[in-house]
Amino acid sequence: MKKSDDYRLSQKRPEQPDDNDFLLHQVRKSPIGACYRTARLDSIKTGIILVVRDHPDGTHTACLFLVDFYCKGVQDVLSFVRISPEELEELIDRAGNPFELQRITYEEAHNRIFRAVEYAAQAGIAPCDRFEVARHILKEDDGSIPPMDFDFGNEGMHCLLAANQADLDRYLPLLEQHLGDRFSYHLVDCLPGGWGGNDGEEEDFDDYEEMDDDEWEDEDFDDEEFDDDEFEDDDFDEDDFDDDDFDDDDFDEELDDDEELVDNEFFIAMADEPWKDREQTHHFQFRVTIQGLHHPDVWRTISVPSRITFSELAYIILRSLLWDGNYQWMFSPQGWGSHPVIARGSGDTSEVMDLDADVFLITNYFERVGQQLVFVYGFGKKWQLDIVLEQMTEDTSERCFLVNSGGKSPLESTDGPEDYQALMADLGFSPEEMTDTDWEDGEEL
Repeated sequence: MKKSDDYRLSQKRPEQPDDNDFLLHQVRKSPIGACYRTARLDSIKTGIILVVRDHPDGTHTACLFLVDFYCKGVQDVLSFVRISPEELEELIDRAGNPFELQRITYEEAHNRIFRAVEYAAQAGIAPCDRFEVARHILKEDDGSIPPMDFDFGNEGMHCLLAANQADLDRYLPLLEQHLGDRFSYHLVDCLPGGWGGNDGEEEDFDDYEEMDDDEWEDEDFDDEEFDDDEFEDDDFDEDDFDDDDFDDDDFDEELDDDEELVDNEFFIAMADEPWKDREQTHHFQFRVTIQGLHHPDVWRTISVPSRITFSELAYIILRSLLWDGNYQWMFSPQGWGSHPVIARGSGDTSEVMDLDADVFLITNYFERVGQQLVFVYGFGKKWQLDIVLEQMTEDTSERCFLVNSGGKSPLESTDGPEDYQALMADLGFSPEEMTDTDWEDGEEL
């Protein structure tokens, strides 16, 4: 995990070589200050806990603990050593913007952190390496702090939420070794939403037979259709979007219940380019890459005004891929299972949404070059796109345009990269035939 990737905070004062020594030997000489936690921590069970020490010279030291009450305990820690009151206030404001912090007692913060560590240890999971130093901002866990009880796991058992296969491969052997079959786990980027469960057994997705049965047959597509589908520039003018009502028979009838087509009023509204009513300050350049598509990679570099909403960013990303926006979508730091979730307040995302994509501006989230986010598209499908902020420019125009691109846009109606690549192979398309992009560099989106 990269520093600040999940918190979306930028450290005003980079960690100095003697900061660890200060945390190890000096910080406990100063009194405990304010403490905060994610307001919805008891419901989403993943969030941050902030603990502050106030120094006699007026500076502060603060540690942000990323905690997972489902299973993993303390996943990461950020330390801010000897920062000014203004920097502390800024830190609290920034942490409280996407995470909605609420103030708590030190006793609550202490118990939540150490009890999370203990719960994870039952599964053989140790806290992150930085915890060994950062823990010194806390008092010793020697029984002097009155104990408090919290709800860990899911339905009385450890519950591993694996963001991807690598995450599952890392933690699953530990849980099996220490807990036997007394746990559940979820490869959450494969689930169409909501809670499923396997009680420690291998996930076979029996509950989602509609997904297995939705196999695109070769006769659904022929070579002629693909040869003619060249996506000319004039395929995407405003008249097309106004009239494109996406007839049901354009898509496979065996859609999963969680994969119902969304209301195309979204695309129609976005085609009016509402961001043009806002004064822009600069442009963000993003690199958007589809996970799991290789030989060729499929990517788009887009430049957009900084004061657009996440809904508008979703529209522009979909436009750049020539996708019609027929499915639900959301943004989050690492895809399914990570927070904050930025989505529209309807459909499958309404229960897990932290921030409303229709009003939350991208400039309130992206603060520095290199910040990343994942765009999840089609719940029950496996489309996930990595978004990286490459640069900020002084362009104050309202236009959105494609800087450059690579790879032909895949079919959005397929069930993800593997399904799409298998379909192309079945139809006889070689990787070389899929390398040409659908756009010219610099085209308006």
